[in-house]
Amino acid sequence: MQTPDSEARTVRREMVLSYYGVRTALGVLAIGLPVVLIAGGLLSEGKMQASISDSFHTSMRDVFVGTLFTIGIFLIALRGQSPAGSHWITSDPITKIMGVAALGVALFPNSNPFPEATTLSQHILGVNVSPSFHYISAQVFFIFITIYCYRTLPDGAGRFHRHFFLLCGHAILILLIGINVTSYLKIAGAPDARAFVLENKLVFWLEAIGLWVFAFAWLVKGNDELRQSGVETEAVAEAGPGQPTPEAE
Repeated sequence: MQTPDSEARTVRREMVLSYYGVRTALGVLAIGLPVVLIAGGLLSEGKMQASISDSFHTSMRDVFVGTLFTIGIFLIALRGQSPAGSHWITSDPITKIMGVAALGVALFPNSNPFPEATTLSQHILGVNVSPSFHYISAQVFFIFITIYCYRTLPDGAGRFHRHFFLLCGHAILILLIGINVTSYLKIAGAPDARAFVLENKLVFWLEAIGLWVFAFAWLVKGNDELRQSGVETEAVAEAGPGQPTPEAE
């Protein structure tokens, strides 16, 4: 029979594990989105798109929009960390801006290959205006995941992981520059440069690698925080030597 204290610890442990389960799912979604878009594009149209955003105008629209909505809502709902060290704000504004930006990428399509409006945002803003909001949202999203790697992920991390998170921030920043350059060439570059970008799907791969780098850093941070929370150690201690933990029963 559990005591009130042990019951409280069990409830806390279940809440913490539930939170980190959702957090892990977000990382898996970010890793899986480009993979699913590639596979779906090859199966449905025999090719992958020139950019991740171009999937909006294909049969993979539901996957693209649904995944970004899931990621965006979770980031908006995520409670940020308290200020640490020299930082004077929580990570709340950072994650919420990331979430709103992810929703913006989903709600405002990029350049439409069709002349007529097909979404509510296009009807309201116009087919030619909606892409501007899409590109701004995409820029904000990548800028703030870079800031997140620099500002939030290193807090409370060991020396090795702190350097790892900063390295991820550097990588995403470089990839963002590459995304901007290749996106410009894709839209307004010289014919040879445009053809090279389109044929090699450079925008897609740079966007995908950026998502993968962030997702990997996100998952590593989640594993660190779960270990630091002590809930797994508490479960083993309460179960006793040789006994299964409540989660294993």
